Amino acid sequence: MKKISLFGAVIASVVLAACVPSVKVVEEGIGYAVVYDHYLGVAEITTENGVVTDVSIDEYFLPYSWAKVSQMDSEAFPQETVVRTWKRTPTSTSNTIDRYAKYIKVGDKLLTANIIGDEPNQQIVYSGSDITNFEEWVDIETNAVWYINQVKANQLFLTTSDGTTHSSLTRFDVSSNLAMTKSASGYWSVLSPGLGWSGNMEAIVDLLVGSTMDFDPADFTKATVAPLVWGNGDITTGATLTNFKDYLSLALRAYANLELVEA
Repeated sequence: MKKISLFGAVIASVVLAACVPSVKVVEEGIGYAVVYDHYLGVAEITTENGVVTDVSIDEYFLPYSWAKVSQMDSEAFPQETVVRTWKRTPTSTSNTIDRYAKYIKVGDKLLTANIIGDEPNQQIVYSGSDITNFEEWVDIETNAVWYINQVKANQLFLTTSDGTTHSSLTRFDVSSNLAMTKSASGYWSVLSPGLGWSGNMEAIVDLLVGSTMDFDPADFTKATVAPLVWGNGDITTGATLTNFKDYLSLALRAYANLELVEA
């Protein structure tokens, strides 16, 4: 009888254990960072018991995009616009010329454009009374959140030197005039089998989902023969975009910011 009772107790305990669900720990994190030099990236990550189950990546346009004006406006208001001359690649045979509003306002912050460097390698930097470089300033996560709130509240303006909305200058950038995020604007859309922006983001998401984010951007290199995708020796990502490492670093920021939402 003792043996039977002991056997029954063991079976009962096994059955009971099988009926009790394991603890599910769900965490979510958001990360912000400037990616590809001139865009504000936002990554959101969800994990379950340490494994990534969901990822979303998007980018907000910065003044580098939405503060552009037309050649006509630039010529009509030379004192209130600036011109930047640069090459898209070191081997480009022709220069690219962008024209910008000299003065803009984001929320309550008045910013002035400065052209840095010599042709054809000029950069545009917007600065203000407490901001040396706006793109570096929004790379700080609290400032990134502030900027996104201004975008959502439509608090972006081309202005005169005193911060008054300019009555004649108009925003000229096609993508940011359609929407202030790359996902909504259709930025860098290409036909299959090309990836474009959305296809590259999908390739990065595919890399991350199912992982424990044990990645070091420094380990990844881009192939020099077709297919020209990023990998780290053990992994082939499928992503082709130049600044892949920026997006991986952005995702790691989101992972570092994980907070418990369910246990």
